[in-house]
Amino acid sequence: MSTKQTDTNETITNGAITKYLRSNHRNLDPALALTEGVAVLAGVSADEVEGLKKVNVETIFDLAASDLFADATQLDHLFA
Repeated sequence: MSTKQTDTNETITNGAITKYLRSNHRNLDPALALTEGVAVLAGVSADEVEGLKKVNVETIFDLAASDLFADATQLDHLFA
């Protein structure tokens, strides 16, 4: 299992994913939250939802599994 998969599984298991959801979605089961559209993520605008659709990212799982997310995460760690 890759590090990305391990980190994602740990986040789902401990429920930490819910802290990234809009307040009216924080009661979702963490595993179920992955099947929701990216619009339920706090701070994601309608324009960003549309932009993500253009790169085939529609659900939170799509985002977590995408190379785009992995690359952005690595850049964030480099420049943090």
